[in-house]
Amino acid sequence: MQKTLEIVLRKYKIVFVLVLLTLMLLAWHNKFVQDDAFISFRYAKNFAEGIGLVFNKGERVEGYTNFLWTMLMSLSFKLGFDPVLFSYYAGITFFVISLLFTYKIAEIAFDFWEENSSKLLSLLVVILLGTNYTFSAYATGGLETQMQTAFVTASVFFFLNVLYKKKESYLNLFFISLLLIISVLVRPDSLVFVFLIFFGFFYLREERNTANKILVVQRFLVLLVPFLTVLIAYLLWKLFYYGDILPNSFYTKVGGIESIPAGLIYIGLFFSSYWLFPILILFPFYLNKFVKKNNTTIKFLSFIIVVWLLYLVKIGGDFMEFRFLVPILPFLFVVIVWTIYALIEEKKVRYALIVIIILGSIYHKVTFHYLHGIESIKNLAGHLYDENQNWIEVGKRLHELFPNRNVTIAVSAAGAVPFYSELPAVDMYGINDSEIAKNGIIIGNRPGHQKFSTIGYLYDKRVNLLIGEPFVVKKSFIDCSITEKMFEDFFKYRLNDLQLKKPRLLRTSLDSGYDLYFLYLIKNTRVDSLINEGRIRVIQQEKFSAD
Repeated sequence: MQKTLEIVLRKYKIVFVLVLLTLMLLAWHNKFVQDDAFISFRYAKNFAEGIGLVFNKGERVEGYTNFLWTMLMSLSFKLGFDPVLFSYYAGITFFVISLLFTYKIAEIAFDFWEENSSKLLSLLVVILLGTNYTFSAYATGGLETQMQTAFVTASVFFFLNVLYKKKESYLNLFFISLLLIISVLVRPDSLVFVFLIFFGFFYLREERNTANKILVVQRFLVLLVPFLTVLIAYLLWKLFYYGDILPNSFYTKVGGIESIPAGLIYIGLFFSSYWLFPILILFPFYLNKFVKKNNTTIKFLSFIIVVWLLYLVKIGGDFMEFRFLVPILPFLFVVIVWTIYALIEEKKVRYALIVIIILGSIYHKVTFHYLHGIESIKNLAGHLYDENQNWIEVGKRLHELFPNRNVTIAVSAAGAVPFYSELPAVDMYGINDSEIAKNGIIIGNRPGHQKFSTIGYLYDKRVNLLIGEPFVVKKSFIDCSITEKMFEDFFKYRLNDLQLKKPRLLRTSLDSGYDLYFLYLIKNTRVDSLINEGRIRVIQQEKFSAD
């Protein structure tokens, strides 16, 4: 064992590069894309084509919460690249940046050990973080997750570097300010980290008791003013362009005490699924040693972790597999490794805990599925590619049927189907529809799925085809059973709207050997033409409720 460590230290740079390459390959192996990513892709595509930063032409609604990521994705359309592949490359780039800054943060946290030990423990943090399935898989996914994590991690590193390496120059503070505003423009909830760093500026700095208060204020202003200037300019632009400074998703959320249990379950499932509870259980026994160690970096990182977890509890977690935990995982693994090696003296216990962490990640990947409203990464990817869902093929089929974009659809899966169909679309969950977001009916407390459109509103919006969550069925299924299921799914929330006559149920074939079922609401000449041609079949014949 000792000889192995000596070899690693002699060839440390080579080993470090090999570790990074291995973790990149692992992230590529775990790559996936989810439906929500195609919402950003649709905004990016419309922006690149000069239509505007909009979901539907002529409707200014801020249905994304990742401004800079969407801007970055617009480059893929400008350059003619596939957006999914482009998002993979961009995501893995930010994944590597996150790992590098995590390593640098770990070096600061472990600087009281001799240099070789600090290097090895920092490398261990990178290995545990990079092999964590959630962190590795969300190197991709098509969303801004790793971009936010990279800038948050970089901000924390440079902040710690300024405080403890005596590099509190105006230029460094200005640079941190820019990193912070970028992180907020990537995702607004990065404001939590901004407030924590501003808090840390006053309460962690060694000069906080200095008599030169003016110097402290001047330095804080250098940190604050650039951030605030760009933020105000951005908010004013949003107010001018969208008529609101808050993203539309803010209005889809229903606040209340009921979100707290969901948030607690979300966090509890993460720690149990990854077998991290042994560390939590052992920690109270070492609390006294933790306090005596007086490692300010570790305490600050722990503070960040706790505050972010409280934030997740408040908002009720998320429906995607632990995506919202990714930004704090770098800090969590630094604290975990520090706890294991700084507080626990028994080597066997140390090794056992490291093995448990690695096995926990494998266990999580193999066993975690849809649980308590949280969809696994496999489920998220399955919506797009599994043959009995295949939302990408659904979108492409609709584009084939309606190449002139002369029908309007309503969808509850508002990503791949609108993106590939290129049709005007009503998002039935209201993320991309301000009226539903503010006045839709409340159907539950699942994040992102709390409000829903009424059928009457779809008629008001002149929706021709109600796709909903694509109903894809094998061709051998019996039509009558599908009919009842369709009406049960689409109308269960507002039965009083059924004073309107039932619309017709239609079916079209997909290339995969499955059929797509959907409802025909508002009469459309192109749809009627396709029915006459036999490319769309009428399954249930009813009079139109509206013309």
